[in-house]
Amino acid sequence: MRRTPPVAGMHTAKSKSKSKLPVAKSKSKRPIPAYIFFALFAYWSLIVSSYITTSVALRVIEEILKITRKMGGAGKKGLLQECTERQRGMGALDPDRIVEADSDSDSASEVCSHHEEFDRLENFDEEDGGSSLAGSVDASGRCQDLFSDVWLDSAALCWAHMEKAHNFNLQDIREVYGRAEWDIYCHIRLIGYLRRMGPEAANALLQGESRELRFGRSNPFWTDDDLLIPVDSEDPLLFDDAAFGGDEDFEQDAHEQEGVDRSSCTSTSTEAIVNEDGGKEQKPEVGSPSATSTSTASTPQPETRKVCVIPADLPQATRNLDPALIAELRQG
Repeated sequence: MRRTPPVAGMHTAKSKSKSKLPVAKSKSKRPIPAYIFFALFAYWSLIVSSYITTSVALRVIEEILKITRKMGGAGKKGLLQECTERQRGMGALDPDRIVEADSDSDSASEVCSHHEEFDRLENFDEEDGGSSLAGSVDASGRCQDLFSDVWLDSAALCWAHMEKAHNFNLQDIREVYGRAEWDIYCHIRLIGYLRRMGPEAANALLQGESRELRFGRSNPFWTDDDLLIPVDSEDPLLFDDAAFGGDEDFEQDAHEQEGVDRSSCTSTSTEAIVNEDGGKEQKPEVGSPSATSTSTASTPQPETRKVCVIPADLPQATRNLDPALIAELRQG
């Protein structure tokens, strides 16, 4: 048999067709796994939820702050009136004479009401003229001098030492500031100002400018409510009798404010003779010889004590009250 000769180019065409098959298979694309889509979706969901949660939380906090401010503003007037009555009540003043405090006193009473150090003011009793407050505070404890490292056994000794050693007198500061405007908040600010300054700096302050420039009302520390928070809440200098100016000083201020002439006062007030059992026996007129003799004869002197009944209208009463009689009754 005769073999046909191969056609030229036949083998080459077949080899080319076979070589194209693998190339066609290599061009096929693999699909993206589904878990990648889930991961992206979860990531964006987390971002959106975090944004929403943060926005809602901020709105809630803002509303809470608004409500708190409204509640604080509503109770501010009552709190101010209560603290003001405590201050002015130490002189047994009539409530009608209590003047409305300014913004400084307002903020001061608000600061004091949020600290336990001033809870002792709750012990104040208007009927005893502040003696219950003085008795509830231990002013006999050891306290440090404001201008040195010296410690003394009581607040009274400390005031006397500062006046003798450093020429620092609280009554002089009251005169510079203004006796009529002086209150317990001024006293607490002054003690806090000097305590935070430290003994050395406070002593240097005394050696510098004049007293009017150091402690005048233009000094910014008188309006700094941060000074109402004491360095030591048990500092005897904070609640010593000098903080309230004493009964005599306060009475003198009350007379000066009302324009009462002490020389024209007469002893026509009411006096009650009370025995030790608390029973009221009679009410004679003070200054009347018959009334005085009757009350002395009817009640044994060693078993009685005199009590001055001061009416609510203090200005009218002080016009007819002898200052010497006030001192005698107060000592008795």
